[in-house]
Amino acid sequence: MALLITFNVDPTRLARLVEAVKALGDWGELTPSSYLVESHFAPGEIMEQPQGFVGPNESECLWVVTAAAPWASYGDAIVEDHAELLGPADSWTVRDWDEASSSRPKTKVR
Repeated sequence: MALLITFNVDPTRLARLVEAVKALGDWGELTPSSYLVESHFAPGEIMEQPQGFVGPNESECLWVVTAAAPWASYGDAIVEDHAELLGPADSWTVRDWDEASSSRPKTKVR
């Protein structure tokens, strides 16, 4: 299992980079710039595929790190659904958890 994290990728190359990520195996988009990939490739081998779509600009970055359980998160439930591919999470209760509604409070939009 690997986590691919990209930063400041030129939008003209982004679609091709995402296609390269999809070709690596089962994948999920965690955020618009990070992907979880289940693949038999080692991190260095994974780097070979999408690296060609990250330009020479030093502010553009691609990181490949291995990811494993246990993990913990705080954020969007859809992202957590993808992270479940890692295996079991640490059990913890978020600070703003509301036992009465069994959820986090809604954020007020101004």
